Amino acid sequence: MNILITDPYEFYRHGLQHFFIDTFYGYISENIFFLTDYDPLSFYQADVTVLTLSPGEHFMCIPELRARQKGIVIGLVDESLEINSILPLCFSDMIIIHRRESLDEIKNKILSAWQKAPQQKIPWCKDFCMSCHRKDFTLRQGMIMSFIYQGMLQSEIAKKLTIAEKTVSTHKCLIMKKFKLRTDRDLIHFLRKLADKNVLPVFPANI
Repeated sequence: MNILITDPYEFYRHGLQHFFIDTFYGYISENIFFLTDYDPLSFYQADVTVLTLSPGEHFMCIPELRARQKGIVIGLVDESLEINSILPLCFSDMIIIHRRESLDEIKNKILSAWQKAPQQKIPWCKDFCMSCHRKDFTLRQGMIMSFIYQGMLQSEIAKKLTIAEKTVSTHKCLIMKKFKLRTDRDLIHFLRKLADKNVLPVFPANI
């Protein structure tokens, strides 16, 4: 069994590795191997994929998941997520696990999902992306979010784009509503994750 854990903190990843070894002990006969590279090959090989999700991130495209062929996807979250909306197709069957859940609850969720997981390969084709329900920024929203990420004030963004400050505020509110972001802290964390993945468009603030 191959397990891919994408949490950025080594201490937490190490703990998760021991937890998975304990969870699957007696349920599988093969050895467990932990993948370390965040790339399409690791997603292709993984039987279990563990993603650390910021608020809002589960609505965005994660291109590496296109390489997924089998198994289950687990989304680790720090706060409760509203998942009533339709998720992107490549992880619409994701199992949400809150970090505050008990070990027994998490173990039962994982084993239940593993028993239900299809053993055959998961089909994927380019048509999936065409009909995907992922959420994106408009060009103007992308510009505003880029400037917010760079630390610009709403008044500075309004002046730079030659629009009213209220318009900037409206775009910000629409984005937070679209991605279910409750606070400015959630928004900044979300934008930081997008920037780390080179998903957030970059517009220089000094021109």
